Amino acid sequence: MSFVEHDYHKTVEKGHGRIEIRECWAFNPHPWQEHFRTLNKWQGLQSVAMIRAQRLIGEKTTMETRFVISSLTVQAKLILHANRHHCSNSQSKK
Repeated sequence: MSFVEHDYHKTVEKGHGRIEIRECWAFNPHPWQEHFRTLNKWQGLQSVAMIRAQRLIGEKTTMETRFVISSLTVQAKLILHANRHHCSNSQSKK
């Protein structure tokens, strides 16, 4: 098994009776291109990331995992921030 070099960032926010934990693992997919059969079709692709969002409200816990591709460099903090703003803007337009 090979180790995948990656970047990691975590945020924890408390307020309004809830705790939100967001984590991001990001890596450069190009060294692993044999595992990504359409990698060459994504011009400008710099990173692939997994984002996990966990919300705790009282006794209830929900978790969501998303996988994203990005033209941003492998910076988990930046990808997490950009994804959060993108998702919040998408929700406000509905």
